Amino acid sequence: MTDMTRRRARAIAAAVVALAGAALFRLKLGADPKPVAWLPVVGPAVAALLVQFPSLGAQLLARGLWWSNVVLGVILVWAGTRNESLLGLPLVLGCGAALALVDRRALAAAAEQADFRPVAYAGTIQLLMVLALADAPTLLLFTQVESRRGLTPGSVALGVAALGLLVGFVGLYRVSLWGVLVTAGTSLALGVALASGAVHIDHDLDRPLTAICAVQVLVAAPMLLSLATRRPLPVVPPRVRGALATALLVALALGSVAVAVYRNQRD
Repeated sequence: MTDMTRRRARAIAAAVVALAGAALFRLKLGADPKPVAWLPVVGPAVAALLVQFPSLGAQLLARGLWWSNVVLGVILVWAGTRNESLLGLPLVLGCGAALALVDRRALAAAAEQADFRPVAYAGTIQLLMVLALADAPTLLLFTQVESRRGLTPGSVALGVAALGLLVGFVGLYRVSLWGVLVTAGTSLALGVALASGAVHIDHDLDRPLTAICAVQVLVAAPMLLSLATRRPLPVVPPRVRGALATALLVALALGSVAVAVYRNQRD
């Protein structure tokens, strides 16, 4: 089996398991779900199509959409009601398995084909792009949820932050420093606003969304510190990065299963 055939097979397998998770999510929603509830179903479907294309934008967006659903699923499992906990589990397992299955070399090959070769910080920039594409849909989803109560400071803050991440992605794709500053600055501003209580989000989302913002800032911080001090970052081999990402996905999946089972038995 050639490398190209292997990548295609893994892309198809990833698409199938992600779609299975989205389908289970849809079944658990019951009849006549609200329009906003379709976003976690549409996202994996779009990602399943995009991941079959070798372009860098398609590969990044597919991974971003899957990560977005993993994050949403974790929030539902850990911070939602009992029913929401069971609802989020298929998203964590399905999209998490898709991210573990998809060949990471496909992203590297897409970057090479697109001549995306940052002189330094290539791994950090790619990770920031994926995070921006993952967090923006999540923030847009909760913007819609908040907007049901009208135009509130929370809905405005989430909407502006989502737009900021998308704008920052453009800068990252162009390998411009302003892209890093916009994504990190947007996440820092929203995280501080949520943590300080200046902006309040209903449904116990303050802490999960603050954690999402913190991840963005923490990923960008070493790169910005390196630029400020002119000291290079330690080089992490791709295999190590891949192993760490897989370990994170496994931990999220096992933790979510344990929480969902515990809450189901307790209630």
